[in-house]
Amino acid sequence: MSTNYPKLLLLILILGTGVLFRLYNVSFDDLWYDEIISFWVANPNFSNTVTFNAHNQIEDAPFLYNFILKFHFYIFGYSVLVGRSLSAIFGILSIFTIIYLDRQISKNNNSYLFTAFLISTNIFLIGYSQEIRNYSLLFLITTLTLIFFFKVIENKKNLKLLIIFSIIFLFNILLHPFGWIIFFTLSFYLFLKLLVKKFYSISIIISFTIIFIISVVFYYELFSITTNTDADYYWFMQNPSLSFYTNFYFSKYFGSRLVGGVFLIVLIYLIIKNFKKFKEINIYTLFLIFIIFSYLIPILFGYLFKPIFLPRYTMFNLIPIILILSVFTFNYEKKVKKFLIISILSFLTLGNHFTEQTIKQFYKLRASSKPEYSKAVNYINKSITKEYILKVENMKNNQATSDAIENYISYLNEDLKLIEFKNIKLTKKTFWYICPLDISSKDCLLPKTMKKNSKLLKQKQFNSIILNLVEIKTKS
Repeated sequence: MSTNYPKLLLLILILGTGVLFRLYNVSFDDLWYDEIISFWVANPNFSNTVTFNAHNQIEDAPFLYNFILKFHFYIFGYSVLVGRSLSAIFGILSIFTIIYLDRQISKNNNSYLFTAFLISTNIFLIGYSQEIRNYSLLFLITTLTLIFFFKVIENKKNLKLLIIFSIIFLFNILLHPFGWIIFFTLSFYLFLKLLVKKFYSISIIISFTIIFIISVVFYYELFSITTNTDADYYWFMQNPSLSFYTNFYFSKYFGSRLVGGVFLIVLIYLIIKNFKKFKEINIYTLFLIFIIFSYLIPILFGYLFKPIFLPRYTMFNLIPIILILSVFTFNYEKKVKKFLIISILSFLTLGNHFTEQTIKQFYKLRASSKPEYSKAVNYINKSITKEYILKVENMKNNQATSDAIENYISYLNEDLKLIEFKNIKLTKKTFWYICPLDISSKDCLLPKTMKKNSKLLKQKQFNSIILNLVEIKTKS
Protein backbone atom coordinates (compact mmCIF):
# COMPACT_ATOMS: atom_id res chain seq x y z
CA MET A 1 0.00 0.00 0.00
CA SER A 2 2.75 2.43 0.99
CA THR A 3 4.75 1.53 -2.13
CA ASN A 4 1.89 2.45 -4.46
CA TYR A 5 0.87 5.59 -2.57
CA PRO A 6 3.46 7.93 -4.21
CA LYS A 7 2.50 6.59 -7.66
CA LEU A 8 -1.16 7.17 -6.94
CA LEU A 9 -0.47 10.72 -5.79
CA LEU A 10 1.63 11.39 -8.90
CA LEU A 11 -1.07 9.96 -11.16
CA ILE A 12 -3.76 12.10 -9.49
CA LEU A 13 -1.56 15.19 -9.91
CA ILE A 14 -1.00 14.40 -13.61
CA LEU A 15 -4.69 13.68 -14.24
CA GLY A 16 -5.69 16.85 -12.38
CA THR A 17 -3.32 18.87 -14.56
CA GLY A 18 -4.73 17.31 -17.73
CA VAL A 19 -8.31 18.01 -16.66
CA LEU A 20 -7.48 21.58 -15.61
CA PHE A 21 -5.74 22.41 -18.90
CA ARG A 22 -8.74 21.15 -20.89
CA LEU A 23 -11.43 22.88 -18.85
CA TYR A 24 -9.83 26.15 -17.80
CA ASN A 25 -10.85 29.03 -20.11
CA VAL A 26 -12.51 26.49 -22.40
CA SER A 27 -14.73 29.18 -23.94
CA PHE A 28 -12.24 32.06 -23.83
CA ASP A 29 -11.59 32.24 -27.57
CA ASP A 30 -14.35 32.97 -30.03
CA LEU A 31 -15.20 30.36 -32.64
CA TRP A 32 -13.19 30.10 -35.82
CA TYR A 33 -14.71 29.08 -39.14
CA ASP A 34 -14.74 25.28 -38.72
CA GLU A 35 -16.32 25.61 -35.28
CA ILE A 36 -18.88 28.08 -36.63
CA ILE A 37 -19.91 25.37 -39.12
CA SER A 38 -20.55 22.79 -36.40
CA PHE A 39 -22.23 25.39 -34.18
CA TRP A 40 -24.68 26.21 -37.00
CA VAL A 41 -25.31 22.68 -38.27
CA ALA A 42 -25.94 21.35 -34.76
CA ASN A 43 -28.43 24.07 -33.86
CA PRO A 44 -31.00 22.22 -31.70
CA ASN A 45 -33.77 24.46 -33.06
CA PHE A 46 -33.32 22.86 -36.48
CA SER A 47 -35.30 19.78 -37.41
CA ASN A 48 -33.20 16.69 -38.19
CA THR A 49 -33.93 17.21 -41.88
CA VAL A 50 -32.72 20.82 -41.79
CA THR A 51 -29.62 19.75 -39.86
CA PHE A 52 -28.86 17.02 -42.37
CA ASN A 53 -29.30 19.35 -45.35
CA ALA A 54 -27.24 22.11 -43.73
CA HIS A 55 -24.47 19.61 -43.04
CA ASN A 56 -24.39 18.41 -46.63
CA GLN A 57 -24.23 21.98 -47.93
CA ILE A 58 -21.18 23.00 -45.94
CA GLU A 59 -19.32 19.97 -44.57
CA ASP A 60 -17.17 17.26 -46.14
CA ALA A 61 -16.81 15.14 -43.01
CA PRO A 62 -19.58 12.68 -42.06
CA PHE A 63 -22.53 14.06 -40.09
CA LEU A 64 -22.12 11.71 -37.10
CA TYR A 65 -20.32 14.20 -34.85
CA ASN A 66 -22.69 17.08 -35.65
CA PHE A 67 -25.68 14.93 -34.73
CA ILE A 68 -24.04 13.98 -31.43
CA LEU A 69 -23.34 17.67 -30.84
CA LYS A 70 -26.95 18.57 -31.72
CA PHE A 71 -28.23 16.09 -29.13
CA HIS A 72 -25.78 17.52 -26.58
CA PHE A 73 -27.07 21.05 -27.28
CA TYR A 74 -30.65 19.82 -27.02
CA ILE A 75 -30.01 18.40 -23.53
CA PHE A 76 -27.72 21.05 -22.03
CA GLY A 77 -28.52 24.21 -23.99
CA TYR A 78 -27.26 25.98 -27.08
CA SER A 79 -24.06 27.81 -26.23
CA VAL A 80 -20.36 27.89 -27.06
CA LEU A 81 -19.48 26.76 -23.53
CA VAL A 82 -21.73 23.69 -23.82
CA GLY A 83 -20.31 22.80 -27.24
CA ARG A 84 -16.70 23.12 -26.20
CA SER A 85 -17.34 21.29 -22.94
CA LEU A 86 -18.30 18.23 -24.98
CA SER A 87 -14.92 18.25 -26.72
CA ALA A 88 -13.19 18.80 -23.37
CA ILE A 89 -14.98 15.75 -21.94
CA PHE A 90 -13.81 13.64 -24.88
CA GLY A 91 -10.29 14.96 -24.36
CA ILE A 92 -10.36 14.11 -20.65
CA LEU A 93 -11.71 10.61 -21.28
CA SER A 94 -8.87 10.08 -23.77
CA ILE A 95 -6.33 10.47 -20.97
CA PHE A 96 -7.93 7.55 -19.12
CA THR A 97 -8.30 5.34 -22.20
CA ILE A 98 -4.71 5.78 -23.29
CA ILE A 99 -3.51 5.01 -19.75
CA TYR A 100 -5.57 1.82 -19.95
CA LEU A 101 -4.05 1.07 -23.37
CA ASP A 102 -0.55 1.51 -21.94
CA ARG A 103 -1.32 -0.85 -19.05
CA GLN A 104 -2.77 -3.30 -21.54
CA ILE A 105 0.44 -3.56 -23.58
CA SER A 106 3.13 -2.91 -20.96
CA LYS A 107 1.63 -5.01 -18.14
CA ASN A 108 3.59 -4.18 -14.97
CA ASN A 109 5.66 -1.42 -16.52
CA ASN A 110 5.36 2.00 -14.84
CA SER A 111 5.32 3.68 -18.25
CA TYR A 112 1.61 4.50 -17.81
CA LEU A 113 2.64 7.40 -15.54
CA PHE A 114 4.84 8.89 -18.26
CA THR A 115 2.15 8.22 -20.87
CA ALA A 116 -0.39 9.99 -18.67
CA PHE A 117 1.97 12.95 -18.33
CA LEU A 118 2.69 13.25 -22.06
CA ILE A 119 -0.99 13.02 -22.99
CA SER A 120 -2.23 15.31 -20.20
CA THR A 121 0.25 18.06 -21.04
CA ASN A 122 0.29 17.75 -24.83
CA ILE A 123 -0.39 21.24 -26.18
CA PHE A 124 -1.85 19.95 -29.45
CA LEU A 125 -4.39 17.71 -27.71
CA ILE A 126 -5.28 20.41 -25.20
CA GLY A 127 -5.99 22.88 -28.00
CA TYR A 128 -8.32 20.54 -29.88
CA SER A 129 -10.07 19.56 -26.66
CA GLN A 130 -11.30 23.16 -26.63
CA GLU A 131 -12.78 23.25 -30.12
CA ILE A 132 -16.28 22.40 -31.30
CA ARG A 133 -15.05 19.84 -33.83
CA ASN A 134 -14.78 16.06 -33.99
CA TYR A 135 -11.02 15.70 -33.43
CA SER A 136 -11.01 14.95 -29.70
CA LEU A 137 -13.80 12.41 -30.23
CA LEU A 138 -11.85 10.82 -33.08
CA PHE A 139 -8.81 10.52 -30.80
CA LEU A 140 -10.91 8.91 -28.05
CA ILE A 141 -12.63 6.43 -30.37
CA THR A 142 -9.30 5.44 -31.92
CA THR A 143 -7.88 4.53 -28.51
CA LEU A 144 -11.00 2.47 -27.79
CA THR A 145 -10.67 0.77 -31.18
CA LEU A 146 -7.11 -0.25 -30.35
CA ILE A 147 -8.04 -1.39 -26.84
CA PHE A 148 -10.76 -3.73 -28.09
CA PHE A 149 -8.73 -4.84 -31.11
CA PHE A 150 -6.02 -6.16 -28.81
CA LYS A 151 -8.66 -7.85 -26.67
CA VAL A 152 -10.18 -9.52 -29.74
CA ILE A 153 -6.77 -10.71 -30.94
CA GLU A 154 -6.11 -12.29 -27.55
CA ASN A 155 -9.63 -13.76 -27.30
CA LYS A 156 -10.57 -14.41 -30.90
CA LYS A 157 -13.36 -16.81 -29.96
CA ASN A 158 -15.11 -14.30 -27.73
CA LEU A 159 -18.11 -13.18 -29.81
CA LYS A 160 -19.19 -10.49 -27.34
CA LEU A 161 -15.82 -8.76 -27.53
CA LEU A 162 -15.85 -8.99 -31.32
CA ILE A 163 -19.28 -7.33 -31.52
CA ILE A 164 -18.20 -4.49 -29.20
CA PHE A 165 -15.00 -4.01 -31.19
CA SER A 166 -16.87 -4.03 -34.52
CA ILE A 167 -19.32 -1.35 -33.38
CA ILE A 168 -16.54 0.91 -32.09
CA PHE A 169 -14.40 0.27 -35.17
CA LEU A 170 -17.25 1.10 -37.55
CA PHE A 171 -18.00 4.26 -35.55
CA ASN A 172 -14.30 5.17 -35.86
CA ILE A 173 -14.38 4.96 -39.66
CA LEU A 174 -17.75 6.68 -40.07
CA LEU A 175 -16.71 9.58 -37.82
CA HIS A 176 -14.04 10.95 -40.15
CA PRO A 177 -12.61 9.91 -43.57
CA PHE A 178 -9.17 9.56 -41.98
CA GLY A 179 -10.65 6.71 -39.96
CA TRP A 180 -9.82 4.65 -43.07
CA ILE A 181 -6.17 4.89 -41.98
CA ILE A 182 -7.11 2.83 -38.91
CA PHE A 183 -8.85 0.28 -41.12
CA PHE A 184 -5.85 -0.15 -43.43
CA THR A 185 -3.47 -0.25 -40.45
CA LEU A 186 -5.33 -3.04 -38.67
CA SER A 187 -5.96 -4.94 -41.92
CA PHE A 188 -2.29 -4.83 -42.91
CA TYR A 189 -1.27 -5.92 -39.42
CA LEU A 190 -3.61 -8.92 -39.60
CA PHE A 191 -2.20 -9.75 -43.03
CA LEU A 192 1.33 -9.80 -41.57
CA LYS A 193 0.13 -11.96 -38.68
CA LEU A 194 -1.28 -14.40 -41.20
CA LEU A 195 1.91 -14.50 -43.29
CA VAL A 196 4.43 -14.72 -40.47
CA LYS A 197 2.56 -16.35 -37.57
CA LYS A 198 -0.23 -18.14 -39.46
CA PHE A 199 -2.72 -16.32 -37.25
CA TYR A 200 -6.22 -15.91 -38.61
CA SER A 201 -9.81 -15.82 -37.43
CA ILE A 202 -12.82 -16.33 -39.68
CA SER A 203 -15.02 -14.25 -37.36
CA ILE A 204 -12.55 -11.32 -37.47
CA ILE A 205 -12.32 -11.56 -41.26
CA ILE A 206 -16.13 -11.51 -41.54
CA SER A 207 -16.27 -8.51 -39.19
CA PHE A 208 -13.71 -6.56 -41.24
CA THR A 209 -15.49 -7.44 -44.48
CA ILE A 210 -18.86 -6.23 -43.20
CA ILE A 211 -17.29 -3.03 -41.84
CA PHE A 212 -15.55 -2.44 -45.16
CA ILE A 213 -18.76 -2.86 -47.20
CA ILE A 214 -20.82 -0.63 -44.89
CA SER A 215 -18.10 2.06 -44.87
CA VAL A 216 -17.69 2.05 -48.67
CA VAL A 217 -21.43 2.38 -49.21
CA PHE A 218 -21.65 5.09 -46.55
CA TYR A 219 -18.85 7.22 -48.04
CA TYR A 220 -20.05 6.68 -51.59
CA GLU A 221 -23.46 8.03 -50.63
CA LEU A 222 -21.91 10.82 -48.55
CA PHE A 223 -19.64 12.14 -51.29
CA SER A 224 -22.33 11.78 -53.94
CA ILE A 225 -24.49 14.32 -52.09
CA THR A 226 -21.73 16.67 -50.89
CA THR A 227 -19.78 17.32 -54.10
CA ASN A 228 -21.65 20.39 -55.36
CA THR A 229 -19.64 23.53 -54.64
CA ASP A 230 -19.73 27.22 -55.47
CA ALA A 231 -16.01 27.29 -56.16
CA ASP A 232 -12.73 25.57 -55.53
CA TYR A 233 -12.77 25.94 -51.78
CA TYR A 234 -9.63 23.84 -51.29
CA TRP A 235 -7.49 26.94 -51.81
CA PHE A 236 -5.96 26.59 -48.34
CA MET A 237 -4.90 22.96 -48.81
CA GLN A 238 -1.40 22.22 -50.10
CA ASN A 239 0.79 19.17 -50.26
CA PRO A 240 3.51 19.10 -47.59
CA SER A 241 6.50 21.33 -48.29
CA LEU A 242 10.09 20.12 -48.06
CA SER A 243 10.34 21.47 -44.50
CA PHE A 244 7.61 18.99 -43.49
CA TYR A 245 10.01 16.09 -44.09
CA THR A 246 12.38 17.49 -41.47
CA ASN A 247 9.82 17.30 -38.64
CA PHE A 248 6.72 15.35 -39.86
CA TYR A 249 4.36 17.73 -38.02
CA PHE A 250 6.12 17.03 -34.72
CA SER A 251 6.51 20.80 -34.35
CA LYS A 252 2.68 20.97 -34.37
CA TYR A 253 2.17 17.85 -32.25
CA PHE A 254 4.49 19.02 -29.47
CA GLY A 255 4.25 22.81 -29.61
CA SER A 256 7.46 24.06 -31.23
CA ARG A 257 10.10 23.07 -33.75
CA LEU A 258 12.72 22.56 -31.03
CA VAL A 259 10.55 20.40 -28.76
CA GLY A 260 9.07 18.51 -31.70
CA GLY A 261 12.54 17.89 -33.13
CA VAL A 262 13.77 16.37 -29.86
CA PHE A 263 10.69 14.13 -29.61
CA LEU A 264 11.20 12.99 -33.22
CA ILE A 265 14.88 12.20 -32.65
CA VAL A 266 14.11 10.25 -29.46
CA LEU A 267 11.33 8.33 -31.24
CA ILE A 268 13.60 7.36 -34.15
CA TYR A 269 16.34 6.37 -31.72
CA LEU A 270 13.99 4.13 -29.71
CA ILE A 271 12.61 2.48 -32.87
CA ILE A 272 16.11 1.71 -34.17
CA LYS A 273 17.28 0.58 -30.73
CA ASN A 274 14.35 -1.83 -30.37
CA PHE A 275 13.88 -2.76 -34.02
CA LYS A 276 14.07 -6.48 -33.26
CA LYS A 277 10.90 -6.21 -31.24
CA PHE A 278 9.12 -4.48 -34.09
CA LYS A 279 10.06 -7.37 -36.41
CA GLU A 280 8.27 -9.86 -34.15
CA ILE A 281 4.83 -8.84 -35.54
CA ASN A 282 3.39 -7.74 -32.22
CA ILE A 283 1.62 -4.71 -30.77
CA TYR A 284 4.65 -2.53 -31.38
CA THR A 285 4.69 -3.61 -35.02
CA LEU A 286 1.11 -2.38 -35.25
CA PHE A 287 2.12 0.97 -33.76
CA LEU A 288 4.91 1.36 -36.30
CA ILE A 289 2.53 0.52 -39.17
CA PHE A 290 0.08 3.01 -37.71
CA ILE A 291 2.66 5.82 -37.75
CA ILE A 292 3.83 5.02 -41.29
CA PHE A 293 0.30 4.77 -42.72
CA SER A 294 -0.76 8.00 -40.97
CA TYR A 295 1.78 9.81 -43.13
CA LEU A 296 1.96 7.65 -46.23
CA ILE A 297 -1.75 7.34 -47.10
CA PRO A 298 -2.74 11.05 -46.98
CA ILE A 299 0.52 12.15 -48.66
CA LEU A 300 0.06 9.70 -51.55
CA PHE A 301 -3.59 10.68 -51.88
CA GLY A 302 -2.57 14.35 -52.00
CA TYR A 303 -0.07 13.85 -54.81
CA LEU A 304 -2.34 11.52 -56.80
CA PHE A 305 -5.64 13.42 -56.39
CA LYS A 306 -5.83 16.54 -54.22
CA PRO A 307 -4.15 17.73 -51.00
CA ILE A 308 -5.94 16.56 -47.86
CA PHE A 309 -3.21 16.40 -45.23
CA LEU A 310 -3.46 18.59 -42.13
CA PRO A 311 -1.93 17.73 -38.73
CA ARG A 312 -5.28 17.83 -36.93
CA TYR A 313 -6.67 15.15 -39.25
CA THR A 314 -4.05 12.68 -38.01
CA MET A 315 -3.81 13.75 -34.38
CA PHE A 316 -4.57 10.11 -33.46
CA ASN A 317 -1.00 9.50 -34.64
CA LEU A 318 0.01 10.72 -31.18
CA ILE A 319 -1.33 7.46 -29.71
CA PRO A 320 1.39 5.15 -31.13
CA ILE A 321 4.03 7.89 -30.96
CA ILE A 322 3.56 8.55 -27.24
CA LEU A 323 3.15 4.86 -26.36
CA ILE A 324 6.38 3.91 -28.16
CA LEU A 325 8.22 6.77 -26.49
CA SER A 326 6.90 5.89 -23.06
CA VAL A 327 6.97 2.09 -23.07
CA PHE A 328 10.42 1.70 -24.64
CA THR A 329 11.90 4.38 -22.41
CA PHE A 330 10.74 2.43 -19.36
CA ASN A 331 12.02 -0.81 -20.85
CA TYR A 332 15.57 0.46 -20.47
CA GLU A 333 17.48 -1.56 -17.90
CA LYS A 334 20.04 1.21 -17.51
CA LYS A 335 18.49 3.72 -15.15
CA VAL A 336 20.75 6.54 -16.33
CA LYS A 337 19.45 6.46 -19.93
CA LYS A 338 15.89 6.02 -18.75
CA PHE A 339 16.19 8.97 -16.38
CA LEU A 340 17.89 11.09 -19.06
CA ILE A 341 15.14 10.57 -21.69
CA ILE A 342 12.33 11.12 -19.18
CA SER A 343 14.01 14.25 -17.81
CA ILE A 344 14.67 15.80 -21.23
CA LEU A 345 11.19 15.15 -22.59
CA SER A 346 9.50 16.26 -19.36
CA PHE A 347 11.60 19.40 -19.06
CA LEU A 348 10.97 20.42 -22.66
CA THR A 349 7.22 19.70 -22.37
CA LEU A 350 6.81 21.72 -19.18
CA GLY A 351 9.16 24.46 -20.38
CA ASN A 352 7.16 24.84 -23.57
CA HIS A 353 3.99 25.44 -21.55
CA PHE A 354 5.53 28.51 -19.96
CA THR A 355 5.87 30.05 -23.42
CA GLU A 356 2.27 29.14 -24.33
CA GLN A 357 -1.13 30.26 -23.06
CA THR A 358 -1.72 27.08 -21.04
CA ILE A 359 0.47 28.40 -18.19
CA LYS A 360 0.50 32.13 -18.97
CA GLN A 361 -3.30 32.33 -18.67
CA PHE A 362 -3.03 31.68 -14.92
CA TYR A 363 -0.99 34.80 -14.16
CA LYS A 364 -1.58 37.22 -17.05
CA LEU A 365 -4.34 38.19 -19.46
CA ARG A 366 -4.71 35.53 -22.13
CA ALA A 367 -4.17 36.60 -25.72
CA SER A 368 -6.79 35.53 -28.24
CA SER A 369 -5.59 33.08 -30.89
CA LYS A 370 -8.77 33.03 -33.00
CA PRO A 371 -11.01 35.54 -34.77
CA GLU A 372 -12.37 38.01 -32.23
CA TYR A 373 -16.01 38.04 -33.28
CA SER A 374 -17.20 39.17 -29.83
CA LYS A 375 -15.09 42.34 -29.87
CA ALA A 376 -16.02 43.05 -33.48
CA VAL A 377 -19.73 42.59 -32.76
CA ASN A 378 -19.54 44.79 -29.65
CA TYR A 379 -17.73 47.46 -31.64
CA ILE A 380 -20.46 47.44 -34.30
CA ASN A 381 -23.18 47.46 -31.66
CA LYS A 382 -21.77 50.68 -30.13
CA SER A 383 -21.95 52.42 -33.50
CA ILE A 384 -25.00 53.97 -35.12
CA THR A 385 -24.91 51.48 -38.00
CA LYS A 386 -26.22 48.04 -37.10
CA GLU A 387 -26.31 46.50 -40.60
CA TYR A 388 -23.50 44.46 -42.05
CA ILE A 389 -22.41 42.51 -45.11
CA LEU A 390 -20.20 39.41 -44.94
CA LYS A 391 -17.34 38.74 -47.32
CA VAL A 392 -17.83 35.13 -48.34
CA GLU A 393 -16.24 33.85 -51.53
CA ASN A 394 -14.82 30.58 -52.89
CA MET A 395 -16.32 28.41 -50.18
CA LYS A 396 -18.04 25.08 -50.72
CA ASN A 397 -21.41 26.80 -50.48
CA ASN A 398 -21.26 30.57 -50.10
CA GLN A 399 -24.85 30.91 -48.92
CA ALA A 400 -24.48 28.19 -46.28
CA THR A 401 -21.23 29.78 -45.09
CA SER A 402 -22.94 33.15 -44.81
CA ASP A 403 -25.83 31.55 -42.90
CA ALA A 404 -23.44 29.84 -40.49
CA ILE A 405 -21.54 33.04 -39.69
CA GLU A 406 -24.78 35.02 -39.40
CA ASN A 407 -26.05 32.42 -36.92
CA TYR A 408 -22.96 32.92 -34.74
CA ILE A 409 -23.14 36.72 -34.94
CA SER A 410 -26.84 36.57 -34.00
CA TYR A 411 -25.90 34.34 -31.06
CA LEU A 412 -23.47 37.05 -29.92
CA ASN A 413 -25.89 39.93 -30.58
CA GLU A 414 -29.40 39.69 -31.99
CA ASP A 415 -29.60 43.43 -32.78
CA LEU A 416 -27.24 43.28 -35.77
CA LYS A 417 -28.79 42.68 -39.18
CA LEU A 418 -27.22 40.96 -42.16
CA ILE A 419 -27.99 42.51 -45.54
CA GLU A 420 -27.08 40.94 -48.85
CA PHE A 421 -24.92 42.82 -51.31
CA LYS A 422 -27.39 42.28 -54.14
CA ASN A 423 -30.07 44.10 -52.11
CA ILE A 424 -28.00 47.27 -51.71
CA LYS A 425 -29.19 49.97 -54.04
CA LEU A 426 -26.82 52.66 -55.17
CA THR A 427 -28.35 55.22 -52.90
CA LYS A 428 -26.72 56.71 -49.85
CA LYS A 429 -26.41 53.92 -47.31
CA THR A 430 -23.90 53.01 -44.60
CA PHE A 431 -23.06 49.49 -43.48
CA TRP A 432 -20.26 47.40 -42.01
CA TYR A 433 -18.33 45.13 -44.36
CA ILE A 434 -17.12 42.18 -42.23
CA CYS A 435 -14.18 40.21 -43.57
CA PRO A 436 -13.04 37.06 -41.68
CA LEU A 437 -9.42 36.49 -42.68
CA ASP A 438 -9.53 32.76 -41.88
CA ILE A 439 -11.74 32.22 -44.95
CA SER A 440 -10.74 35.23 -47.09
CA SER A 441 -7.06 34.50 -47.66
CA LYS A 442 -6.19 38.00 -46.36
CA ASP A 443 -8.07 39.64 -49.23
CA CYS A 444 -10.57 42.03 -47.71
CA LEU A 445 -11.02 44.37 -50.65
CA LEU A 446 -14.48 45.64 -51.47
CA PRO A 447 -16.15 44.08 -54.52
CA LYS A 448 -15.26 45.89 -57.75
CA THR A 449 -18.90 46.74 -58.39
CA MET A 450 -19.01 48.54 -55.05
CA LYS A 451 -15.72 50.44 -55.19
CA LYS A 452 -16.77 53.09 -57.72
CA ASN A 453 -19.76 54.21 -55.69
CA SER A 454 -18.50 53.76 -52.16
CA LYS A 455 -16.40 55.47 -49.56
CA LEU A 456 -14.45 53.81 -46.76
CA LEU A 457 -15.26 55.72 -43.59
CA LYS A 458 -13.47 53.63 -41.01
CA GLN A 459 -11.49 50.40 -40.66
CA LYS A 460 -10.91 48.33 -37.55
CA GLN A 461 -9.27 44.93 -36.99
CA PHE A 462 -9.94 42.44 -34.20
CA ASN A 463 -7.35 39.73 -34.63
CA SER A 464 -8.39 38.14 -37.93
CA ILE A 465 -11.70 39.98 -38.25
CA ILE A 466 -11.53 43.16 -40.34
CA LEU A 467 -14.37 45.68 -40.14
CA ASN A 468 -14.85 48.29 -42.85
CA LEU A 469 -17.48 50.99 -42.39
CA VAL A 470 -18.62 51.69 -45.92
CA GLU A 471 -20.87 54.40 -47.30
CA ILE A 472 -22.56 54.02 -50.66
CA LYS A 473 -22.44 57.43 -52.30
CA THR A 474 -25.44 58.93 -54.01
CA LYS A 475 -25.44 57.96 -57.65
CA SER A 476 -25.16 61.08 -59.78
